[in-house]
Amino acid sequence: MKPAKGFLEPMNPVKALTDYLRSAKAELEKVTWPSRKDTIRYSSLVLGVSVLVAVFFAGLDFGLNRIVTLQLESRDGTTQQQPVADPAPVTPVVPGLDIEPQSGDFRPSDVQVEPTTPTPQP
Repeated sequence: MKPAKGFLEPMNPVKALTDYLRSAKAELEKVTWPSRKDTIRYSSLVLGVSVLVAVFFAGLDFGLNRIVTLQLESRDGTTQQQPVADPAPVTPVVPGLDIEPQSGDFRPSDVQVEPTTPTPQP
């Protein structure tokens, strides 16, 4: 039994690319392109609907936010949140590191370093 022509033959990449481009051009010639007037009309329709949907969802978000805010305020019995004074700063606790109070730098507390004197170079 003989294999089909071109089945096991190596493909030439240049020929494959030109065949692809020719077939793509042939397909694009079959396309019915819209007129300039139709393109402007459809684009305007898409933009208009997009703006309307954005306005709708913005209004919905604002309304639901307002409803939830009113519900929470009526539940707490307050109409406005009272400002809270800043709490005292909390020093983070990291095992093995101490914080220098003046500079705020970290230094290891579990490592002992012996002072060394530089050795003269010959």
